[in-house]
Amino acid sequence: MPDYRMTVLFKYHVFSRMSRKRSSRFGFVAMKHFVYSVMSLSIAALFQASFCLAQDARQVARQVLPSVVVVTISDSAGRPLAQGSGFFVTENIVATNLHVIYGAAEAAIRLVGNSKIYSVGGVVAVSKRRDLVLLQVSNVRGTPLALASANQTEVGEEIYVLGNPEGLEGTISTGIVSGIGTRRIEGEDLIQVTAPISPGSSGGPVVNKRGEVIGIAEASLSEGQNLNFAVPADYLVSLLTQVGSLQPLRSITSPSNSSTDSAPSENKDADVCGDSPFAGSYYDNAGDYIYVGDALLNEKFYDRAKEAFKRAIRLEPKNARAHYQLSIAYQRLRCFKHALTAAQQASIFKPKEPLYRLGVSKNLSALGRRDEAIEVLKEAIKDQPKYADYYVFLGSQYFELKRCSEAIDAFKTAVRFEPKNVDAHQFLGLMYDLQRDREAALKEYNILRKLDAEKAEDLRDSIQRTKQLDDSRVGKPPSPYCKP
Repeated sequence: MPDYRMTVLFKYHVFSRMSRKRSSRFGFVAMKHFVYSVMSLSIAALFQASFCLAQDARQVARQVLPSVVVVTISDSAGRPLAQGSGFFVTENIVATNLHVIYGAAEAAIRLVGNSKIYSVGGVVAVSKRRDLVLLQVSNVRGTPLALASANQTEVGEEIYVLGNPEGLEGTISTGIVSGIGTRRIEGEDLIQVTAPISPGSSGGPVVNKRGEVIGIAEASLSEGQNLNFAVPADYLVSLLTQVGSLQPLRSITSPSNSSTDSAPSENKDADVCGDSPFAGSYYDNAGDYIYVGDALLNEKFYDRAKEAFKRAIRLEPKNARAHYQLSIAYQRLRCFKHALTAAQQASIFKPKEPLYRLGVSKNLSALGRRDEAIEVLKEAIKDQPKYADYYVFLGSQYFELKRCSEAIDAFKTAVRFEPKNVDAHQFLGLMYDLQRDREAALKEYNILRKLDAEKAEDLRDSIQRTKQLDDSRVGKPPSPYCKP
């Protein structure tokens, strides 16, 4: 007999004896206590049964990871391009994001923790609008994961993202659902989560505590803050009903025959700043290309992102955001002349946008044209005199030119307009440290501790290194950095 039942019977026996010795009133009270005890135990038992249905991270990992795969893609010459994540939805069909295979001529999968490679035979279903694709895999029998509806998902619910971020296979990260119904291009719904979705995790499953897939990891987009999104599993359920005949991978990712959307011929020695030979063409509006390009930027596939933004521009030549994002892709590829041109185009089509003007200034600086970068910022400040980031970058340019007093003035102005600007406080602290004003530098450190602990520690390390250097050179004044 279970312990809790023995406890209940013991309580009943005691209360029964008490009732025989005392009045009937006490007998009624005893029986009431017994009923409450049974009710409490019943509720506890129900709670325990419900709790057992949920699992901790280790159990979820053991259940889900055998179904997660590494998706690798290559070009027509067999050269590897990139990798992402995916998972089995049937024994031989893997789901992933469409942007994971963007530009690929061939693809293969590998089970997490297994060296054996299985070739992807082709595509059996695709949703361009929802960035999903189903790949059929040869000679493998995977374990499909159960899919859950968004209707069963609640804000605040604990979730897990499984994938292969930065090449680290079989990684699991935890978080909660922070938003449902977040909109993206063409009005498609996304699930927003707090669990980080790092490069390489796209296409992996986002599961609940029961190991059911609630979404497909999409990307972490940065526009002032990190936003982690998943495509709801409902869309995947719908896509599974549309599985058709096997189509070659090239039929999805090969360039179209349109004269306005053609790809250049392949060149093994092609300059990364020029056109790439593996640019896919399968969207019919610029917004979709921009969205995919953003995801590819996050995945650090800069060359492929560049091509996505260029195709967006072909569809909408005056789309300022497409030009700006293209400039970022070029920056990451260290193609600063191309990046400058793209940023200038963005600024022409949307002249009052601070990010675009900053983009022009930053690329001028990267090309060593700092005086021109400063002039661009001064003109921008005339239109938006209270935009703090203008002053932060202006101060950095003065610093590069060793015009320290002007740099400090610029950083102070940034702080005046935005007292919690982390970069401004950090740069101010570094400038004071450079001038051996340790009291002022430590004051900025103390402010920074409340805003960004990591950058505060970086500043403190710099202050300590400067002090150690000065202590080792007793009697020798430090070489001046700033111009008199």
